[in-house]
Amino acid sequence: MSTESPPTAPAPVEVASIFGGVATPGDAVSINPEAGWHPVTEDPREREAGVRATDRSLERFPYLAWRFGERGRRFCESDSAWMATLAGDARHAARQLTWLAGVLGARGMPSLCLETHARHLHAELVLAVASRETAYDAILSAADALRASRDAVMPGDALAAIARDFTQRAGDAAPAESRGFGEILAAAVADERSGIPNAVESVLAWAADASRFDARWIDAVLTTVEAARAS
Repeated sequence: MSTESPPTAPAPVEVASIFGGVATPGDAVSINPEAGWHPVTEDPREREAGVRATDRSLERFPYLAWRFGERGRRFCESDSAWMATLAGDARHAARQLTWLAGVLGARGMPSLCLETHARHLHAELVLAVASRETAYDAILSAADALRASRDAVMPGDALAAIARDFTQRAGDAAPAESRGFGEILAAAVADERSGIPNAVESVLAWAADASRFDARWIDAVLTTVEAARAS
């Protein structure tokens, strides 16, 4: 079956929102009742691409599901449907993703996560609707802008070295869900350098919580952040 078969738009059924009122399929609350009223794509192919991109991003960074659970998945899917509406305008897409990176970075999701997700979303959108590849390239360009901003304060090889050091420090204290967490810590420090408020503190509030983790894990987390800040 062709991935570019004519789309069937979501039925215009009113959807209840936790904010009160109702939403049409063009509102984010039609996907996620907590997401608000910003516009999202109504093309089911693009929505499904967002779901697949979410799966890929949660696989790439297990921390996201580990910490934020199903609520985090719902926001990732509604954000993906919103990001699809940025296609076609690279400058606007870059501004919007930079803004979102600041919002998410202050809540414990470093901009590296958003950049990675934007790349996954671009790939899935192109597979779903190949005729719009040029328009979707605006999302890829926005991801490149996020990477350039991070590389300016922490080059990729430095980030990778910090991540490896964390893995060695944590050793067998690291649970299976922590794969890639060293990158999360390094990226949070990079965001801090870029001026995102609470970028590190929002990660540490969870990762250095003694009610969740043992002393060796917490020491590895704090030592890695200190080393990253000093590098």
